[in-house]
Amino acid sequence: MLNVLGEETIQLWLREYSEIAKTLGLNKLLMPLQFYEKDLQEIVIAFSEVKISKEELRTVQNDLTRIPIEEKNRLNNLSKTYFDNVLKESYSDFEKIKNFLEDPKNGEYKSKYDNTISDLQEEITIKRNEYHFFEEILHHLYKLTLDLNNDQILMKRRLIRVFLHYMYFYCDIGKKVSENAETG
Repeated sequence: MLNVLGEETIQLWLREYSEIAKTLGLNKLLMPLQFYEKDLQEIVIAFSEVKISKEELRTVQNDLTRIPIEEKNRLNNLSKTYFDNVLKESYSDFEKIKNFLEDPKNGEYKSKYDNTISDLQEEITIKRNEYHFFEEILHHLYKLTLDLNNDQILMKRRLIRVFLHYMYFYCDIGKKVSENAETG
């Protein structure tokens, strides 16, 4: 008799017997971070269709107060190599994303964005020990969001990474304060 197990059953067993999975190196088969990636896909597609003038971009003020990026990278264990060679490439789109999310006509996408970062921040907080470097988390989230059967998202796949970088850079995901720091 041949038994075939579905992916959900295998995932359940790997989570339930995590010590055995870890000992045998099977924990890499677990999908430790899960979220509703369709919302991020919709945001990326909608954002890619918006045209924002340079004058509009200049008027947007960056009024966010956040920790210095070097400190954030240290807290989250994001490597300097990844930051310098990958994340910095996304900077040019950050103000456009901010403007897009703040525009009242994009309220539905802002709501989806807020839901996505809420889901991601919880998942990352709970599963952070599964990853050594934060870029591994970003890569995993990119792979989860990328849908090879969706031509629209495939053509805009660079923007998936840009949005994830934006979330990280503006402290929507990842640690914002050290575990030793007092919170007010």
